[in-house]
Formats: sequence, C-alpha cells, structure tokens
Amino acid sequence: MSELREGSRLNYEGESSPGNLTHEEIAVGALQCIADAVELMAKSHHGLADDAEVFRSDRDLWKRIAESRGRKILALEGVITKMKESEVKDG
Repeated sequence: MSELREGSRLNYEGESSPGNLTHEEIAVGALQCIADAVELMAKSHHGLADDAEVFRSDRDLWKRIAESRGRKILALEGVITKMKESEVKDG
C-alpha cells in the first residue's frame, strides 16, 4: 500500500508511468495521502483543544487571584483611611 502512496506523488507526463501504476492505483495512493494528512490534522486539533482548556483554567485561576488581591487592596485602603481619620480626631 505504501508504494501506491509513493507512486501517487510522482509527476506523470504522457505515457511514461514509473512502476506501471494504473490510474486507479494512483487515485488510491492519493486518497491514502489525504487520509494520512487528515489524521495528522485531527491529532493537532485535539492537542490544540487540550492546550486551550489548560490555558482557560490558568486564565481563570489568575483572574480569581487578581480579584482577590484587588479586594485586599481596597480593604487595606479602607484601614489606612480609618487610621488617618482617627489620627486627625486624636490629634
């Protein structure tokens, strides 16, 4: 079967046909090449989909961390404001 695949990749001009492959055999080899390419694309697609899921979960994690730290900063700003106000009253 692999010789059909290789034979379908050759350039044919006129009546000369290396390996004496028929038109149907060349077509079968071409279809096998296409099938191999589609399988590789499917593997790449699955890999990309898995990577996208990892990136989404990382994004969500960092988003939660940023929101948490933002709330912490706001809380500390409130504490600083209260301390300044109490200092003005005391002092």
